Amino acid sequence: MLLFQIALFIIYALAVDYAKPTAGQIMTYNLFRDVSIMIFFGFGFLMTFLRRYGYGAVGYTLLISALVVEWSIPIRGLFFQLADNPDNFHPAEIGIFELLDGLFCAGAVMISFGAILGKTSPSQLLILGLIEPLFYFANLVVLSKVLKAIDVGGGMTIHTFGAYFGMALTWFLTSAETRSHRDNTSCYSSDLFSLAGTLFLWLLWPSFNAVVALPGLPQLRALVNTFVSLCSSVLGSFLWSRVFSEGKFDAVHIQNSTLAGGVAMGVAADLALTPVGAMGAGFVAGTISVFGYRFLTPLLNSRYHLQDVCGVHNLHGMPGLLSAVIGIFASLHAAYDKSKYTDPTSTFEMHFPRGDQQAGYQTAALAVTLGFGIVGGIVTGWIMKNMGRMRKILHPDFFNDRTFWNLPSDYNMIVNPEPSSVELDA
Repeated sequence: MLLFQIALFIIYALAVDYAKPTAGQIMTYNLFRDVSIMIFFGFGFLMTFLRRYGYGAVGYTLLISALVVEWSIPIRGLFFQLADNPDNFHPAEIGIFELLDGLFCAGAVMISFGAILGKTSPSQLLILGLIEPLFYFANLVVLSKVLKAIDVGGGMTIHTFGAYFGMALTWFLTSAETRSHRDNTSCYSSDLFSLAGTLFLWLLWPSFNAVVALPGLPQLRALVNTFVSLCSSVLGSFLWSRVFSEGKFDAVHIQNSTLAGGVAMGVAADLALTPVGAMGAGFVAGTISVFGYRFLTPLLNSRYHLQDVCGVHNLHGMPGLLSAVIGIFASLHAAYDKSKYTDPTSTFEMHFPRGDQQAGYQTAALAVTLGFGIVGGIVTGWIMKNMGRMRKILHPDFFNDRTFWNLPSDYNMIVNPEPSSVELDA
């Protein structure tokens, strides 16, 4: 970490400078602040559900996200210069939108981290924070510069990419020791902290999807579509949680599936989906997310050696694929009805740079994203698994803070609850 920070000092001194100021930066900063809270607070506390891994969930989120934001600035500058004008080198710019790209990249890394939560050392997470941004920005350049795909809230570039990167990672970091570990579970207080993370993410998600939308009607649509979709995903999540949990609500579903509506709006939040379309997408996203937690996650763990600790495939992966499909169909519909994009701030050409062929390019963008995510996860997972002595965690210390944190006196008081008198009578 020290060597990497010294290298960043040198890179920033030689090749990073302030971006030119643009109009509306104060308004953008208000949304930027919301995104920052989501990354550093929301993601961290969402992952505190593990009863003995609260320090690691919040602490490593802070550490790796800060590292990724710093690292993203020169990587983003280099990749976009190579795409735009490789013969004219100039320092990488750093401003509100560049920092936003750094936060978006950190979001993708945190999604991947969720799949391997509790199974890695800080050194392994450092490798994740160094390598994943390379694949993230390579994918972003291809989608934005070559395919010119629409993806206003990162449904593909953040959620789908991060989820399938994490699923490839966890294949390398799943073992019999991790799959049967007694501390891969929650307690009442840890679930409450996780719900706090859920609420922060839920409340601020409209800012996440709207921050880079065009000012005016597109940004308004992004805010409205996302909020309506989130509300609908809450209703769908509570409904199906009770159906699939024998008449009771499951905290895991409420912590995660209620957010799926925000992911579903990731690609096309600023398009004319209509409020009822956003509502339907949110309900479907909540439904498939709960279904994934109830049925798909246990299947992947038991049969395919894929222990998805946080269930990122259910919250980010499948809803991310849904958002990509929504973007494809929205592009097809817009090609036949351009009347929804005729106001001065929302022309058809501004929203669909590939014109009537946009849907085909959206489909290609999804395939490219899956390729970068899965291949990047395989490369990074192999490196993390074969780090030798740096990766050693003893079996009792998986899903625990004891190996790398000084602990309070009551740490070992967290135990499995005793059965209640009602359960004993039953």
